[in-house]
Amino acid sequence: MSNQHLLSSDLRIDEACQMHLKETAKWAKFLAIVGFVITGIIVLVALFAGAILAEMPGSEAAGVGAGLVTFIYIIIAIIYFFLSLYLYRFAVSMQSALNTSNQEELAKSFMNLKLMNRLIGIIVLAYIGLMALGLLISFIAMMFR
Repeated sequence: MSNQHLLSSDLRIDEACQMHLKETAKWAKFLAIVGFVITGIIVLVALFAGAILAEMPGSEAAGVGAGLVTFIYIIIAIIYFFLSLYLYRFAVSMQSALNTSNQEELAKSFMNLKLMNRLIGIIVLAYIGLMALGLLISFIAMMFR
């Protein structure tokens, strides 16, 4: 099928699709709220883990390590926050679109779903890249052993 054919077709949201989207929006909203709570917990852990590591006796580099741990946890919290935010916006816009039959809200909802999935895709690609780099470094280290 060509894109032109898909764009000119009369796609509709029938009652079954509407029921599925309503339930999806409810679960998405729940998961987004849980995501916001988890984001807050990650930030608290970042602050306290850094302080605990900084107070550990022994290594003088503990302060640097504590700062690095705090930084990494804050980055994770920021990413998790945006994932939760896009999911929440999807859910709220979808609920609004289905309750008012508003096409603009429906489009806004799907745009936020797209943004969330794009961010997940970028994270996965970065993870795969880091794992490949780690494997490469491991193989090089084994060769020079």
